[in-house]
Amino acid sequence: MATLEANINRLFWRMGNGKFEPNDKDVKALTEVTEWINRQKEQEIKSNQLFAKLYVKAFFEDIEKYGDAKFAQYSLHSHLRKPLETIFKEFETNLNDYEFKMFCDKMGIELGQHPALEPEEKKEKEMEIVKANEADFLKLVNGKWDSDKITKALNNQITEAINNFKNK
Repeated sequence: MATLEANINRLFWRMGNGKFEPNDKDVKALTEVTEWINRQKEQEIKSNQLFAKLYVKAFFEDIEKYGDAKFAQYSLHSHLRKPLETIFKEFETNLNDYEFKMFCDKMGIELGQHPALEPEEKKEKEMEIVKANEADFLKLVNGKWDSDKITKALNNQITEAINNFKNK
């Protein structure tokens, strides 16, 4: 079996001659290149099973969300292009927003409608709730979770998951 480089050089040489009529060596070279690529793909999947599992899950969730497989793939690949630090920061923002929303739900504070559109009685009631829970409210407004805690927690969870599932 010839090397991948030799097979590719053979194909470029043949195609650059001006008149290309494939012969048995050309077919064999292309077949070997294709087989090598397929072996590499199989090896990549075997070496990255955790990534493959999460990719398929995220891809399907995006298909459900967007109703379009091509856009779902674009969305997922856009996410994968981001630096990990950016993804951690987005996670931090979303987690803090979630914590704030849960607090408001628990306290009976409705989010979503602009305060100017709410009845005065409702605004006063919610303001009393905020004043009674001012310390918790301010902590959540400013973000319960900071970047260092998020980064350490995510790094710990990710490495534990890798260690627990890498051969499964």
